[in-house]
Amino acid sequence: MKANSKRGDSPTCYLAYFVHQFASAYGWSEDQILNKPIARLYQLLRQMQMERNPRITILNSRLAKLEDEYAMKAWELEQEKEQRK
Repeated sequence: MKANSKRGDSPTCYLAYFVHQFASAYGWSEDQILNKPIARLYQLLRQMQMERNPRITILNSRLAKLEDEYAMKAWELEQEKEQRK
């Protein structure tokens, strides 16, 4: 990661966000969250967001697919990093 990267650009930041959201909402452990399929987590996250704000714009499927792909890559990078430790 570049030293000058902006907050929120890091895959770790997204993982921390996921863990926080699902642990808060469902009481799941970090392992329970990280072992779930990323597409399922995004579905649940979108549902939680819509419940919090019914006026939220539902993303089109192409953008949602790109988000899923990015999140999956971020998760894979994090797993590789953990395995190198």
